Amino acid sequence: MNIQEVVLQKGLWVVYTKTNERGRVKCWNSEYVFVVYRCDNHWEEFNNYTGVATKREDLEVIDANERL
Repeated sequence: MNIQEVVLQKGLWVVYTKTNERGRVKCWNSEYVFVVYRCDNHWEEFNNYTGVATKREDLEVIDANERL
């Protein structure tokens, strides 16, 4: 699903379309979505990890069942 059509929310599962890397939305601003792509598989604690600034147009929303 195109992320442009979705209301962003913390914890949303996304995929970075350029590398097919999956992660969770930590926060966002007017320019970037900050996504946690790696957290030693501690996804319930993803908010304790650093989010990577990613352009919104380079992300797609994925179903939580497709996350890993």
